Amino acid sequence: MKTLSLYIIKNFLVNFVILLSVLMLLFILVDLTINMDDFVKAGGNWAKMQNVTSVASEYNVSGELLTELLDDGASNPLIASELDLNVNQVSQIKHAIQPGSFMSFIGVMYYIIDYYTPIMLLIYIFFSGLIVTAAMGFTFSAMIRARELTAIIASGISLYRIAMPIVLVGGVLSIINLPLQEYAIPAMAERITRDKLDLKRNKTRDIPIVFARDGEGNLISGANFLKDEEQFDKGISILVRDDSGLTLQQIRASQASWDDNRGGWKLVQGVAFVTPDNPMEISPPEAIDFFKTDLSPTVLKLRQTSFYRNLLSIGNLQSMRSNPALSGNAAEGITRIIWSRFSLVILNVIVLVIGLPYFLTRIPGNMLKQGLKAAGACVGAWAGGILVLQAGSSYLGPASAAWLPVIINLPISAYLLHTIKS
Repeated sequence: MKTLSLYIIKNFLVNFVILLSVLMLLFILVDLTINMDDFVKAGGNWAKMQNVTSVASEYNVSGELLTELLDDGASNPLIASELDLNVNQVSQIKHAIQPGSFMSFIGVMYYIIDYYTPIMLLIYIFFSGLIVTAAMGFTFSAMIRARELTAIIASGISLYRIAMPIVLVGGVLSIINLPLQEYAIPAMAERITRDKLDLKRNKTRDIPIVFARDGEGNLISGANFLKDEEQFDKGISILVRDDSGLTLQQIRASQASWDDNRGGWKLVQGVAFVTPDNPMEISPPEAIDFFKTDLSPTVLKLRQTSFYRNLLSIGNLQSMRSNPALSGNAAEGITRIIWSRFSLVILNVIVLVIGLPYFLTRIPGNMLKQGLKAAGACVGAWAGGILVLQAGSSYLGPASAAWLPVIINLPISAYLLHTIKS
């Protein structure tokens, strides 16, 4: 029996790897064909940056300043003035930093791998349930065509016993989603949410923040919020308000970075202007180096991109759920996401069980027909469950909405499993 189980598991895993690889390659090839120009541009910029670093060291100038001047399209005389060079040296620098074909190719390959690696993990998490079911169908179809399943049944082995190894391994493959979502995906969240323009610029775009409100009613604004560095690099403005919305204090700083331990923004060259009771009075500004608030970089990212919350770990989601800077609807959505991490694992196994009766038959038949029936039933159950998990329900609590697909499909899978004539 152990030999039989290992044989079934081996064939099942081979089919799973093949189907997963085909799906990932198909997605990558289609997307890459559409956006190849963006990757070529990004690879050329990467190769150019490597040359800029080398040339800056050779001419003893600041690589960051040289890059900024080149990106801004500054003229040769202006670059020469800023870097204390002559115009001929600037011309030589511009010629030297032009990327070669080989380095550009290396840059293109680097960005393709860097961009699609987290995407492949998301594909696994999202489609692993369907791929497991499809691998089960291919495994049993092959065994039926080779009359192996008939021989196993003739030896007195139950069909339930034959299905057990695949159900167990399929459950393990679904459980892998949990550590991926808890550790791997949060570490790649910034890479997942970037777009092709970020690739071409070789950095994440700045996000303007305009009057973002925290839990106390204070308003924070900044022209350049760097998502990956979690800081405002070109100034921040904070309006401290009372319960009625009147401004009590205005804070300005040239830069601000988030201090997670203290729960607020560390300010560089920060000054605070207190609004006087008498409009004729002028209060002198006061120096300030820290502003405590619940409007963290994670909250700002959640407000900018709703998909971002799906990339956070359960620990981060739990801390965000109680953050006053988020609305009640956002907190309910976060609760649903937390529970859906677990319900999706169960749903994947249920979808696998729903597909089993179409292939576990004592009499060989038309497997193409059976496969189409199984595809309709399994894809319907899976897609319906995903839609419920994404949309939620206004009539149910967030936890109930997360487990609703399992509640609906569990009795269906139990009935279909009972129809197997072993």
